[in-house]
Amino acid sequence: MDETFDSAAEKFSSENLGGDQHKNEGTDAVSTLHENLKDNLFIVLLIAAAISFLAGYFTSQQQEARKRDQWAEILFRQAKHWFTDRDGKATDSGEQGLGAPVRLLNCP
Repeated sequence: MDETFDSAAEKFSSENLGGDQHKNEGTDAVSTLHENLKDNLFIVLLIAAAISFLAGYFTSQQQEARKRDQWAEILFRQAKHWFTDRDGKATDSGEQGLGAPVRLLNCP
């Protein structure tokens, strides 16, 4: 009976040790990561700055393209209105201009 109790106790203690080992491994991994991060802080900051710069660059490129499209749309809209206004005025003056010589020719 003592042997049965001892084997159960050994199982229990080995399970606890296994759990502690995983905790220790996790803690070791985190501390190793922190140490490596401290050693490579300059590289990490440099990479972060490069990523930030690239993100800002691509964002500004998109905004610039959007502004160009808006300016082109505004320019074409104004040109369309200008031509429409001029076309109406040219048609009116054209009718008068063409009608005037005809009237002169019809006069004796």
